[in-house]
Amino acid sequence: MFSIKALAPLALAIATTTTVLTAGVVIAQPAAAAQLHSKGAFVGDRAHPAQGKASVVQLKGGGFGIKLHDDFKVRGGPDLRVWVSESKSPTGGRAVRAAEHIDVGRLRSSSGEQIYRLPADHDLAKAQSVVIWCHAFGVFFGAAALR
Repeated sequence: MFSIKALAPLALAIATTTTVLTAGVVIAQPAAAAQLHSKGAFVGDRAHPAQGKASVVQLKGGGFGIKLHDDFKVRGGPDLRVWVSESKSPTGGRAVRAAEHIDVGRLRSSSGEQIYRLPADHDLAKAQSVVIWCHAFGVFFGAAALR
């Protein structure tokens, strides 16, 4: 008889792989959610530390997205939003407000991996940085310059 704990590794393996059937042979491959296009590292300020990586990725189902990697971490706050900015290296609110940006959604968590879909008509050449912005108070929480 199997216990639930004994099946946990199997459930994890199923969730993180896809199966391909080729000429009668079953091959397990890692499930690729996205293909990397550009990336950067988050930097905050004294009041709002931020760390980890962000990248623009091509999504498996088509289109592009912003991926905050599993090492992403920012101080929590009210109404935090993820912006894609035309600012090449925003280091504070003034630089962020001076550049055009698009809001790709509410920050789902102050840490860990997350993906936000970019609008289909967004020009990727204009995506210079990913910004965490407090909409409620108009405050900069961190940014990652994309290279």
